[in-house]
Amino acid sequence: ARVALQAYRVHDIERRGFLDWHKGEVLVFVEAVFQQLLVVPPSEAAVRAVFERFCEDATPMEPTTTRLDAKGCVCLTDALLRGTFFPLDGGGGGGGAPFAPPSPSSAAAAHRASTAGGDSGGAPQAA
Repeated sequence: ARVALQAYRVHDIERRGFLDWHKGEVLVFVEAVFQQLLVVPPSEAAVRAVFERFCEDATPMEPTTTRLDAKGCVCLTDALLRGTFFPLDGGGGGGGAPFAPPSPSSAAAAHRASTAGGDSGGAPQAA
């Protein structure tokens, strides 16, 4: 979580409090986190698949959310890293794709739950 939070701070260049998918910020952020951890980053399609699960809670005011705040970005990389090291292969181990997005995404659900209950004032606490 510390590596992801540090990378988030570096990539939120304009200090807007979020990274935007359409500007490529989320993907570049994810790639930076994986590279800092010396892990091969997932494909853009895999990142987008998990990213979209984090945006399922779009509001009527913003039905097509394409950005994540610091907490969302940290949770996104957590879900992607878990998917990298514990891929779903439909069976009991061995084989399977090197990456499979978590389903259902407990990290996305946790992010939605934490933002629904009110924001604690910004960036997540480093563990």
